[in-house]
Amino acid sequence: IKSLFLQDIDISTPNYKRNSNVSYCVRKMNVVNKIIIHHTASFPTTSPEVINQWHIQSGTRHMVSYHYLIQGGYDSNQNSGTTLPIKIYQGRPLNMVGAHAGSKSYVYPTSEQEKTLKNNPLMCYLNNYEVRDNSLFNDNKVKTNVTSVGIAIIGNYAPFSQRNPSGGDNKVDEDLLTEVAKLSCYLQKKYPAINQIQGHQNVAKTQCPGN
Repeated sequence: IKSLFLQDIDISTPNYKRNSNVSYCVRKMNVVNKIIIHHTASFPTTSPEVINQWHIQSGTRHMVSYHYLIQGGYDSNQNSGTTLPIKIYQGRPLNMVGAHAGSKSYVYPTSEQEKTLKNNPLMCYLNNYEVRDNSLFNDNKVKTNVTSVGIAIIGNYAPFSQRNPSGGDNKVDEDLLTEVAKLSCYLQKKYPAINQIQGHQNVAKTQCPGN
């Protein structure tokens, strides 16, 4: 089982459009110490390209917010009784600071992270010009997006509400969860500084990733 989880995995990379009117920042990967798990709050058949389009149309994101998206398994969201092939998709590049943890989510950096950020400052760009992003730091804290990798399961696993009409008692396919575990193990092996896995609701006020 250990060798199965730590072997290289198949990751597809869609051809994403980008919003050139929104800046993005890049980081050294040794500043990353956590994986944050999300759901997309969409139908499980939604393509990564469509999710990317939603995100860039928000006007606040350069491209899809997450670093990885995982799709497939039993389609409980739509009660069709079908099983979708499980696939892992690359989202934004790993060295690009994510846009998934929340604009108000900050953490205290560890001493190692402080050292990395001092020796390798975050670099931000807009239309190939270097720019400043003053939102990345708040007092002695750094944005959670800077220190994390975002993995999203395509589907809606939060409870039903007026704001989430497609939610409900949707269950994540166990094979899909296994794929999340395999990807997380792969990342932890490749980037040993990663020592935490959390749900989005642990770092921000949200129902994500649901049940």
